[in-house]
This record gives sequence, C-alpha cells and structure tokens, in this order.
Amino acid sequence: MELQIIPTPFGPLRASWTATGQLASCTFSDAGAAADVTSQPQGDSRLVARQHALSRSLDEYFQRGVFRWDLDHLDWSSITPFRRAVLRACFHIPAGHTLSYGQLAAKAGKPRAARAVGGAMAGNPWPILIPCHRVVGAKGQLTGYSGNGGLETKRKLLDWELAAQSKAVVAREERLPSADRRPAMVALLNSN
Repeated sequence: MELQIIPTPFGPLRASWTATGQLASCTFSDAGAAADVTSQPQGDSRLVARQHALSRSLDEYFQRGVFRWDLDHLDWSSITPFRRAVLRACFHIPAGHTLSYGQLAAKAGKPRAARAVGGAMAGNPWPILIPCHRVVGAKGQLTGYSGNGGLETKRKLLDWELAAQSKAVVAREERLPSADRRPAMVALLNSN
C-alpha cells in the first residue's frame, strides 16, 4: 500500500492506495499518526496522477463544496454487492442535503434494509468521497458517524456544506438582476 496524507480544514485525510492505483481507503486521521507519512505523492505515474487528482478534488470540495471523482478509481474488491450498491447511492447525495438510512436503502434497491445501510455507512472506507455524513436518522437526527471525531465531525461537515452551498447561491444571485434574486433564495431556504 502507498500512503498519502492530504491536509483538510477538518484534519488530515489518510489515503491508502493499491499498487494498481486504486484508492483502498481515505479516512480522517489524527495529526500524530499522519506526521509519520509523507504527503508527497509517490509510486508509478498512474498512481501519482491519481494522488494529484484526489488532492485537487478535495481542494475543490473544501473551497467550493463540489467534489468530482471517478468511482472506478476506488478499490471495490473487498466490498460486498449490497454495500457497493449502498455506497454508490450515497455518492450521489448532493452536498448540503441529507437522506435517512431508510431513504438511502430505497435508493440502493433494498427499501427494508435501513439497519444494514447503517452497517455499510459504518464500514465506509472512503468518508468524504462517499459522503456517509449526509445520512441521518429517520427523523433527521444525527446518528452513527464512526469517522474521527464522531458525531461532532458529522455535524461540522454538514454545517460546512450548507454554508458552502449558501455562499454559492449568494454569489450566483449577485450576478442576477435584483427582481430575479428572491425565488432562488426562497428555494434554497426551503430545500433544507
């Protein structure tokens, strides 16, 4: 495994890469553990290119709330078909939005599997990339974030995404004539 540390506003992310350039995991790490790993991409040219692409994608996410990544660059070899379906469905939850475990189960084609979805989220090897922090309890309550920092990190990520989305709408609205601004702002407020 090749290791890469990527600094973020929420602490270092530790990315583990296979020899073939697939991302095996990407999780928050404490600063002490991250200090022992080089942050410079290493390995063959395909791996280095993907490491740079991941860093750029995360920079864009933390600057604008937009994350772009090809799911085919993830190492799915140890992920069961059910968990794969759940993680792929979770990938498509937009920033600033949430789904309940039951809603995500339905999107993954297993509407009665909310508890199993919770297990898939707890075992997600790619938090942030596959945004398990956007999955909440049936009544919208924050539950079950197993990443570094627990529910506090989940809350901070959701708050940060909502703020990033609000800034994007405000920036977009500032380019519109004033009479056109109100409907988009009302839609933003009603979507949350």
